[in-house]
Amino acid sequence: MQRERTIRTMRLAISCISNIASYRANWEKINEKNTPIVQRQFWTLRNGNFLDMAVLEWCKLFADSDGKHHWTRTFSSQSNWKSSLFLHMQMSRSQFRNELGLVSKYRNKYVAHLDDPTPMNYPHTEFMLKSVSFLHDSLKNHSKSKEYFIGYYDTSQSLYAKWLEDALDEVNFIKSTEDAFIAARTKFQ
Repeated sequence: MQRERTIRTMRLAISCISNIASYRANWEKINEKNTPIVQRQFWTLRNGNFLDMAVLEWCKLFADSDGKHHWTRTFSSQSNWKSSLFLHMQMSRSQFRNELGLVSKYRNKYVAHLDDPTPMNYPHTEFMLKSVSFLHDSLKNHSKSKEYFIGYYDTSQSLYAKWLEDALDEVNFIKSTEDAFIAARTKFQ
């Protein structure tokens, strides 16, 4: 493993995980429908940006097989790692390829080019999170790279939990501030 390439791969994985956590923090289920908690336009845009960044980082790691950050550039035993990934994901190769295609299509048609004005099909963040978490933990625990990541989060799960907690704190602060502002404005009308 090349040290610098491995560190860059880990940074992309961390960025992807933190953006997924930040994106998810602003959603709640109301009547079985996902609804944004903070609905002001500025925060709606920021929330979409978190998803878009997660998609871009994820695609660098998994979709762009000719790219310099694709996971195949980091692991020498590619078939073993890929088999372990599919086992971890509990998916077949074709199922994984199908989900990868959905994420890539979102990136290509809506994030990078906005080719298609039809309603967007958002990618499954659970698929992205599970695959990038496996990559993160593989790098963190690999005998040839774990020394590079001393001081990093021990697991992708702890990284995700911390980012989600921080993002939820922000969302709750914004929501409470927004609610207080609306109440004050209503009181003085």
